[in-house]
Amino acid sequence: MKVLENITLGEMLKTNRSIKNLTTYDLGHQTGVSNAYISKIENGSRLPSETVLFSLVLNLGFDSYSDVLQLRKNTDSRLYSSVKILTKYAEYKNINKDDLLERYDDFHFKYLESLKVSKKDIDKINEHEIKIPKNSSESINIEEPYLDLKWLLTQDKYEVFYGKDYDFLRLKGEKFDPDIIGFHHHHLLNREDLQTIYNVIEEILSNKYEKNIDKNRNDYKYK
Repeated sequence: MKVLENITLGEMLKTNRSIKNLTTYDLGHQTGVSNAYISKIENGSRLPSETVLFSLVLNLGFDSYSDVLQLRKNTDSRLYSSVKILTKYAEYKNINKDDLLERYDDFHFKYLESLKVSKKDIDKINEHEIKIPKNSSESINIEEPYLDLKWLLTQDKYEVFYGKDYDFLRLKGEKFDPDIIGFHHHHLLNREDLQTIYNVIEEILSNKYEKNIDKNRNDYKYK
């Protein structure tokens, strides 16, 4: 198994705990263990059980939208996602990482259920059928993933507008035709333009970010 990096599991957890401004007492209260036990995990003298680890990851992993914003604003690059923490644990225990991640997903889902988050709400989040106000982690359900730019550029249900600055019925250099007036929409992007925009965005993002490794995600593509 490939070693993630030269840092201990305890150091990962302690780093994230510090960034989240939690004391060992705070974290112990949230996870149902003593602060002394948290300290032993952080200094490497104890390896947590899987159940305790999942509780720690739930409270310390950087994965939600608000967490990512906090991570990007923080100059300390030593911040660890849930996947990295779980991967490190799998290395310690010499167990299959993917199996561990699947068990954590089940644990996380049951946690959400305990908060009475409905399956419909979870599905809405997974399908991006939500809107999130700026500087907020609150998600508001909407009918379709209108704010998912990739979905918007690849869907076939609705026409897509782009402001009012350009006349998409008139190519560069063409003169204005007064006969093309009335109810014609001059601000609708055609399919060729949508695909061009999609391709440009994909090129930019693929050169800047890693691909999502979640095989269960929805993937919108041109047919």
